This record gives sequence, C-alpha cells and structure tokens, in this order.
Amino acid sequence: MHRNALRAALVAVVALTSCGELPMNPTGELVPPPAPTAVQALPVRDGVDVSWKNPSVVDFERVLVVRYGPGAQAGTPTGQPIVGETIGQGTVVYTGTGESFADTMLPTGCGPFRYQVWSRDTTGLFSTAPGSAEVPRGSTTPAPVGHVGMLQVMQAGQEVQVTWTNPPTSTGWFQTVVVRKTGGAATSSSDGLPLYAGSGTSTREALSSLPTGVAVTYSAFSCNACGGCVTTPATAPFTRV
Repeated sequence: MHRNALRAALVAVVALTSCGELPMNPTGELVPPPAPTAVQALPVRDGVDVSWKNPSVVDFERVLVVRYGPGAQAGTPTGQPIVGETIGQGTVVYTGTGESFADTMLPTGCGPFRYQVWSRDTTGLFSTAPGSAEVPRGSTTPAPVGHVGMLQVMQAGQEVQVTWTNPPTSTGWFQTVVVRKTGGAATSSSDGLPLYAGSGTSTREALSSLPTGVAVTYSAFSCNACGGCVTTPATAPFTRV
C-alpha cells in the first residue's frame, strides 16, 4: 500500500474509533466482526446454491466463501483473497457483499462439499470463525434417467427370489439398490430393509425372514456411482402365506 493510502486508512480508523463506531475490547484492540449466520448449501440441478445472512455491524465490508472437497483441511483467511485463491485446501468461490451465491463450477467427484462463509470488516479483520454448511455426498450429481425394469418376486422353495433388468449405463445407471418394506413402497433407497446393492440382476432371501400373512413391498432403485438414486423405484408386492 502507498504511504498516502496507508495514512488515509489509519486516519479513517482513528476517526471511526473516536466516534465510537468501531467495536473495541477493554484493552483497546479492534474486535473482529461476527460470522455470517443462517448459512445454507442446497444442491440444485446445475450446482449448489449457497446463502447466508450478513452481520449487522457498522464496519462490515464483505464476505468470503470457501469451498472444501472431501477430507480437505480448512484454513484461516488473511489479507484480501480473491476468487480462485486457496485457503487451506479449499478454494475461494465468492467474495462480495451479497447474501447468496450459485456455485456452478463444482469439481468432478461425488463430494461431499463443505462451504465456509467468513465476514471481513473495514479494518481487514475476519470473523474468528466462519459460518458453514455441507452438501452430502452424491447430492450434486444427477440421478440416472434410466429405471430398473421387470421387477419380479416369487417364492422358490424356502427362499424368496427377486429378479429385475438393469437400465443401460448410458442413462447414468451404475448399480441397483433393492430394499424391502412392510406395507407400501420405499420412498428412498434407505427407506426399508436393505437387501442388495450392485450391478447384478437378482437376489434372494430366506422365506423365514418374512412374517406370515403380512404384505411387504420390494423396491428396486436405479442409482449412480455417487449414491444418487431415482425417486420412483420399480416395485413388487409379496405376502408370505
């Protein structure tokens, strides 16, 4: 910073402090700004929508949003980072005074992705800690467009045999997940008793594992390599007699 610019910045800080506008602790040191609040990271079709609430303090200047991938070590910002710089093992994806940002340039991979949102004041201090939010693994990858077909459930001796056909891999399919649930169909691949996950076309379980006279539903989900599955599975009912 040039000498004149530095002198002007110091004069501004002294002026604001003398007017009681900049927060200071009992020892006369400037107090860092509060962290942004209500941080959310919502997966959408083209990326992640990140939102937050800026702190309501007179010396607030801007926020800094840093994205971290799986297992990445976090860092603490200093100076005036710009988009594309690294903080720890994360990447700065936004800096400004807004309260939302659409992250449409996600790196390849399943995630999860973690977002840290820092606030910075006019003196250059960052909040002592960030607000943060995480997007679960697989939630940023689109579910397959292909569905499991020809799901059939039948008794074969003392076993229940479940068969199906898989969609082509060109539809985004990577594996089929089969679950069993008492009553109606499963609403997700984790809603029910897990029976199978893989690229095969059949599975079986002991007939004795089912209650007699109780209707159950087998649901087969088409899923991608990141664990993202369709929301409308193939279904087949069965009742042990």
